[in-house]
Amino acid sequence: MTRVVMVSVMISGALMLMGGCSSSPPPPPAHAAAEEQAPAPAAAAVQAEPECVDAKDQKVQCLSDQDCCPRFVCGKDPELSHSQSYCIFGG
Repeated sequence: MTRVVMVSVMISGALMLMGGCSSSPPPPPAHAAAEEQAPAPAAAAVQAEPECVDAKDQKVQCLSDQDCCPRFVCGKDPELSHSQSYCIFGG
């Protein structure tokens, strides 16, 4: 009796493996096609972050937050310099 159970478990396992490797994927749900066509409303609302620049259109170097534009903080920007602090958008 145990041999019959083992054989049936092996056969069912093989069938599951074969089903997982089928050549055609299942069709997507009907609502997925509608979602792909409609643009996401949040994507349209994304804007570039503002910059705090001086009269020469250069990023503002700072010693404290008071040297920066509103909503900006004084901090390190490794893309600009590892030693100098710049005004960074804080949100």
